[in-house]
Amino acid sequence: MAREYVVENNDFSEFERLTLDRVDRNGTHYYTDCKCPKCGGTGNIYYYAHVEGGVCFLCGGSGVHPTQVIVRRAEYQRELDAKRLERARKAAPAVNAAFLEREGFSKDGKTYIVLGDTYAIREDLKAAGAKFSYNLGWHFPEPNPNYATREITKDTIVFQNDEETVTVLRELTNGMLDWPYDVYYLQEYVKRLQEEYKASLMPETKFFGELGQKVELTLALDRRSFFDTQWGSTAIYAFTDAEDHHFIWKTASWPDALTKVNEGDSIVLKGTIKEHNEYKGCKQTVLTRCKIVA
Repeated sequence: MAREYVVENNDFSEFERLTLDRVDRNGTHYYTDCKCPKCGGTGNIYYYAHVEGGVCFLCGGSGVHPTQVIVRRAEYQRELDAKRLERARKAAPAVNAAFLEREGFSKDGKTYIVLGDTYAIREDLKAAGAKFSYNLGWHFPEPNPNYATREITKDTIVFQNDEETVTVLRELTNGMLDWPYDVYYLQEYVKRLQEEYKASLMPETKFFGELGQKVELTLALDRRSFFDTQWGSTAIYAFTDAEDHHFIWKTASWPDALTKVNEGDSIVLKGTIKEHNEYKGCKQTVLTRCKIVA
């Protein structure tokens, strides 16, 4: 496989060590690099010494493996890029139409994705006429009042995350964005819509108290989990109070009293507020140096 480079100011001095095969009419230089690209010309790869003594399989230990090197002038490379963009722009309408049809958009370039956890209701969605695709998930050709949906049009999915590309394409197409759509941008856009919908369903949470404040609280145990580190195992306890404040306590001491507490049970806990953070849209108050009172 050829290696390609671009040089500014027609400076090919960096490639003088290579064998020059020819120069075409556009000033593109074609070289042959005889040094094996895998072993660097040594014929041996020391970190594979346990396999056949580390001999390089690409060059067979000779250190020689001819590779074509193509070096273009910067001016010519820009011409090629402009031509490539122009060809893609002309082909874009047909490419886009096929892409949108394949992804489940209607003839007028619209579809309505189903928001939320659709896995549990997939059979109901199928019976209601929804279609499934890898990039869109479950979606309807028309709005369905029985489900939470969000309209997506062909104009809302193009290059959502690439403002630089949009700017370049507007200049090249005189303000018309008819560049071919990309599956990656469609996936990212749908993913963001689903995350925004999930966040909108979450109850509003607030932080509790001030940093450094010592507190004594009556809390209900929501869940517990454990993870191992190089210093040992750590337990994470998640609590809520009567006003739906969320608390986190990380400890390596594993209090015996908590081993007898089931999820949903209440305890009285003394501690100090260490920090406020946010996890998946939920505001959490982190406690430290805690002690179980009752």
